[in-house]
Amino acid sequence: MRPKLSTPVVSGLFFVISLGLAWHAWRQNSRLELSLQALLQKQTALTARIRQAQDQVNARKKHQADLEARIKSLSGSKALAATDDGSGSDALKRMSLATLVTSDPRLFDLYLQSFRFGLRRQYGAAYQAFGLTAAQIDKLEELATAHEADNMDIHASAEAQGLTPADPGIAAMVQQSNKEERDAAAAIIGLNWQLIRVSTAARVQPLQSDVYNIALGAAYASEPMTSAETAQLTQILANNSSSYQSGAQAVSKFVNWDAAVAQAASTLTPVQLQSMTTFASQAELKDLANQFNAAQTPAGK
Repeated sequence: MRPKLSTPVVSGLFFVISLGLAWHAWRQNSRLELSLQALLQKQTALTARIRQAQDQVNARKKHQADLEARIKSLSGSKALAATDDGSGSDALKRMSLATLVTSDPRLFDLYLQSFRFGLRRQYGAAYQAFGLTAAQIDKLEELATAHEADNMDIHASAEAQGLTPADPGIAAMVQQSNKEERDAAAAIIGLNWQLIRVSTAARVQPLQSDVYNIALGAAYASEPMTSAETAQLTQILANNSSSYQSGAQAVSKFVNWDAAVAQAASTLTPVQLQSMTTFASQAELKDLANQFNAAQTPAGK
């Protein structure tokens, strides 16, 4: 016969089992409460982001409405009309782009992101040439992006009212916006940034295709270059260009490629440096071929 469990033992076992079940239920409830809390936090954060996005959309709509009201009040405005000589065609294309991108907040945001990303590649050489700090660069790019957004709003509002960029009122608004950007930039770096940007960018512009091809070769080798690296490389090539050092444009055929590769070794990865070395060899061979062809061509022909 099996021994019978005494009543105290049975009661003890029942108490232990009940305690275990109660602890398990408490643990499950605690997990459920934590999950609910996490869900509520996510919902609250999402609601805040939606509200912030809506506020930004409303602010932009208000800004757009204010611009349209200002444009409507302009005196001497002329209706939008195509000219027979095609003058102002670039400005009209810009107005069409402005209308397109400002019509959708998400598209406008993507456009401004792309615009800001391009600043580092386009003006990276100027940043380094004038020794700008990272903080100054960030402020300048933030300022330039805000200025671009303002100008796009002006052009989109003008087109909505049937006005051309040549309208005196529109031109005055753009000039005022440009002046505000120049003054704010001067306060950031203490220099005439507009002149620096134009002159430096123009002088290194011929090197952009070289840097692009080097970066493309590195990308094919699975080591793409960052915007900061392309800016540094542009400045290295410019510094080793005799034409740039003499005050003229930086031209590929006047670059001392051996010196440039040696300097870039501390900036680029081995794979990126190999892409640069390959391009340098091709550039030197092309230059030699051009010199040979020029020597074979009879004078006066």
